[in-house]
Order: sequence, then structure tokens, then C-alpha cells
Amino acid sequence: MFNHDTPDARILIIEDDPLIIHSILPTLNECGETLIATNGEQALNLAQEQPNLILLDLNLPDMHGLELIRLLRHQLHASNIPLVVLTASHDADTEVRCLQAGASDFLRKPISLPVLQARLRSHLELQQKTQLLINLASLDPLTGLANRRTFDSVYERYWSLHYRQKAPMSLLFGDLDHFKAVNDTFGHDGGDHCLIEMARVLTATAKRPSDLVCRYGGEEFVVLLPNTPYKFALQLAKKAQSLLANTKITFNDQDIHLTASWGMATTVPEHSQISHDLIQRADQYLYQAKAEGRNRVISEGEGT
Repeated sequence: MFNHDTPDARILIIEDDPLIIHSILPTLNECGETLIATNGEQALNLAQEQPNLILLDLNLPDMHGLELIRLLRHQLHASNIPLVVLTASHDADTEVRCLQAGASDFLRKPISLPVLQARLRSHLELQQKTQLLINLASLDPLTGLANRRTFDSVYERYWSLHYRQKAPMSLLFGDLDHFKAVNDTFGHDGGDHCLIEMARVLTATAKRPSDLVCRYGGEEFVVLLPNTPYKFALQLAKKAQSLLANTKITFNDQDIHLTASWGMATTVPEHSQISHDLIQRADQYLYQAKAEGRNRVISEGEGT
């Protein structure tokens, strides 16, 4: 049995030889879930399942492994996913080109199962530790949401994508009302409790895998809604406003009535725009909501 300290992993093997798949599959299954692709097209589709490790044969029926390595690295947007090349070649030039393309390691054919076990253990444990460091750097420790740093990175990527696709993207800013009074009355523990409730409301509202909910700073939150036109984004903003305002929050046997002000903006990115335009507009609408009495959504000149 393959004993390791990592949780169940998801391993993608890209190999068109059924004998090799059959010989190593029991070892892979000991790690958790195994995904199998027999060509490059299948591999690119299965890679969307976010495997923890990829085993890749260089000789595939529809594309060369070098090309697939580059495509996988581009698609996954993650350098910490180990990509191990399976090869019978001892050509140093091939190894160099694979490493330059994004490969992490090599396994020689015929594959030794003890060596395969050791490599899997090493790569998965390192990947887990690396992911932990990434999470510490990218998540807000109180709410578990993405932090400002993560938002800035993802936002720029989404802006470029929506510019190329000529697709709408929307942004929702929410800021807790009278939060200083909450801290003064209930202490910082009570304030933290309210921040966690706000995070829960937003994650319950923006539930698509592509939606990004972030703690932007202090009591301010932001929701990035890709491929989302104005009408749908406004519905989501009103739902978040209503859900928070009607949530019963209790701290130390005392009720807290919590509301937030919301600013929402939508755009289809164009060449004449800078990416920060959408952020500025949503932020302006948020402060307009504050000025007009709080606990409301302001968007593109509409107040509710």
C-alpha cells in the first residue's frame, strides 16, 4: 500500500499505450482519483478538472508531447502542478526542451513501480506544501475569501479575456454600514463575526465557479462576475443586499442588525478603456449609496 501524508489526490495520466496504463493504474489509484487521457485533446479537456499531478507520454497520436506541455502550462495557469514526462528516450536535448516547456521531472520506461511510488509521494507532498503557501498569500485569514492581491491578479486576467471575447463583465462592491459602531458596541470579536457573515452572504449569492468573491480591505468586499450582463449582475446585487439585511446575526446573545451599501458596474472592455475604469465606477456608485442613506444598491444611475 502507498502510504503518504497527503490527502487523496487527483492524477491525470496521458498515455495511449493500454499496457502501460494497466500496469501503473493500481499504483495511481492508491493516491486517489485517476483521470485517463489517450490523446492531447482529451488531456486538455480533463486538465480542467484541476489535477494535482500529471503524467505525460511524449508520443501521442494527435500531437507531440512538447506542444501539449506548453498548452497545459498555459491552460492551467499554475506552475506548482507537477508535470512528469514518461519516456523511453535518453536524449539529453529532448529532456532540456521538455524542461524549458514546463516539465517538472522524467520517468523512464519501462516504469519501475517503486520509483513511481517514490516520485508520486515526493511531488504530491511538495505540491501540497506549495499550495499551502499560495493559499496563505492569496486568502484572507479571517473570512477565507480571496484577498486584494488575488483580486488584482485575477481581475487583470479577466479584463484581457473579456476584451478578446467582447463579453460583458460586472463588478460589485459592498461595504458594511456603520461598522465602526458595531466594533465600538460589540468589540472586535463582534466585528469579526459580522465580517464572516458578510462573506457567507456573498458566497451564497455568487455561486458560479467563475465568480470571485474577495475581501477588498477592512469592511469592504468585492465580487467579480465574469460573462455577466448588467441585468443579471443587478439582480445578484439586490439579492445580496436583501439577504444580508434580513439575516439574523447574534453575538454574545445580542442581536446585530447588519446592512451594507452596494455599488455595481458593468462593461464590455474596449481598446479605449483602461482596466481600472470598471473598478472606479463601481467604487463611485458605492460611495453614492453611502451618501444617499446606505443599505441600497446604486448602479449606472439607478438607486434601489
